[in-house]
Amino acid sequence: MAAIVADTHAAVWYLLNSNSLSPNAQRAMDEAVEAGDPVYVSSISLVEVVYLVEKGKLPSVVLERLTRALSEPDSGFVIAPLNLSVALAILQIPREIVPDILTEL
Repeated sequence: MAAIVADTHAAVWYLLNSNSLSPNAQRAMDEAVEAGDPVYVSSISLVEVVYLVEKGKLPSVVLERLTRALSEPDSGFVIAPLNLSVALAILQIPREIVPDILTEL
């Protein structure tokens, strides 16, 4: 396996053990963690979770679990910084594939 990147939905659903996460995504994340490969979560996902918890759209346990996962080295979760090169790379994603980058949970 190799490192994977989890969007906000996938990270939240994984940490909540939600059935909303597809079996393929669940398996990929499990395998990455078991192999010691990182599951990258964008720093903007952490900001999004804070915002959604404040708005009452997510329970506070989501922020607690995400914070714990990002703080514990053995969790497999690693924060991926959002910097200029990452932000500009979004221009390379065809809008037919990802039409709306800024969606809420």
